Amino acid sequence: MVIVVLERATPAQRGVMSRLTIELKAGVFVGNFGRRVREKLWARITEEWKVDALMIYKTNTEQGYAALSNGDTSREIVDFEGMVLTQYPVPESKQKPA
Repeated sequence: MVIVVLERATPAQRGVMSRLTIELKAGVFVGNFGRRVREKLWARITEEWKVDALMIYKTNTEQGYAALSNGDTSREIVDFEGMVLTQYPVPESKQKPA
């Protein structure tokens, strides 16, 4: 299973995504396809479309999934000792002085 979240995607881009997936909500797509299709789709999203995106897909890890992000998303995907976690950026006004 693959989940893709696109931010500020054009109607044409959403149309391409709907050929492979089901659009559950505006910009949220779910589908079931193999590694090769997933990698080609991610390359198209990041290199050709250049939209803000998040992809979560099933894989053989302890958590059972992996995540990729592209562009200016509100959360950062980090790998912490083999676990996928999300990190919220701290606004500069709330950072403690060093």
